[in-house]
Amino acid sequence: MNETEKKIDKLYDQMEIGFTQIALELAQELNELGIEEGTFCLSTFYHYGHIVEQNYNKEFKLLKKAATHGSKRAKFNIASSYLNGLGVKENKRKAHKIMKKLADDDYEPAIMFIMNRLIASGQITMDDLDKDGVPFVDVDIPNDVAKKMGLDEIFKNTNQVVIPVSIK
Repeated sequence: MNETEKKIDKLYDQMEIGFTQIALELAQELNELGIEEGTFCLSTFYHYGHIVEQNYNKEFKLLKKAATHGSKRAKFNIASSYLNGLGVKENKRKAHKIMKKLADDDYEPAIMFIMNRLIASGQITMDDLDKDGVPFVDVDIPNDVAKKMGLDEIFKNTNQVVIPVSIK
């Protein structure tokens, strides 16, 4: 294990304890080295305002940096920032577009986000998720309902949404 890997392990050990000064320093050091794990963890310090002053603008910039390294969790948090207008102007369409792309890439938190939106709107029920053990749920969503849910741009060329669901 090289020194960078050891620092990443130590960072995650510290993050399990909580937002410690040691974790902050490791996250800052790894961020300066361009290591995604450090950049992402540092963004969480700014999101929650632990040890550092809460600053959604700094969080968003760090998330964008981590996303350029391919971090799906950073992309998910960027979508959340757009959805809630934290550190960036609210843009639900952009948020949903990012979530859709992540779901297409089988990123489970994004799949759950979209599925929860469908459940909350009454378009599917929990019973729909288990039908015959099939790992997909086909849901017909009328255009007006999709628009109210903010999903119209995501699924604009179809009235049917297919959500992959892991059945265990």
